Amino acid sequence: MAELDLGKVVGPQGIPGAKGAPGTSFWIFTTNYSAGQETWNTWSEPGHRASWTVNESTADVGAGDSVMYQGANSSKNGHVFVLATVVSVAGQEITSISKGMVEKGEQGDLVAGVASFNGRGGAVSPASGDYTAEMVGAATMEQVNSAIKAAMQSAVLDSWGASY
Repeated sequence: MAELDLGKVVGPQGIPGAKGAPGTSFWIFTTNYSAGQETWNTWSEPGHRASWTVNESTADVGAGDSVMYQGANSSKNGHVFVLATVVSVAGQEITSISKGMVEKGEQGDLVAGVASFNGRGGAVSPASGDYTAEMVGAATMEQVNSAIKAAMQSAVLDSWGASY
């Protein structure tokens, strides 16, 4: 179980909990739930009330706290995260009201390769000369040489106490 410290972020106060204090914490829990997309859509629909059995300790969780439950989406072969507000806690079971879902995007078709690139065909891998430094956001040789020269001049002249 991990608690996220939101620092100076202040939002609306949660509903008063059984311990008398409104919820202000954010908790992340893993679950053993695995379901298809349609079921996850239902479980994460804003306003959906459900009880979730979680794997971590719930000792410090209170009503009004925000939680994120991790489960498995069998339709997309990936994780899904349901965001919710805690209503009550009983042992490993948290009753909450869903706010939404964060999930893996749609599965796209796999592409085996390109027809050709720079005269090469099939599953083309990058080769020397395919890209310029500017195209990939790297420094050019001129920029690297200039930076080295400036650093060396600065270091040498500074060590001599000279000006430049």
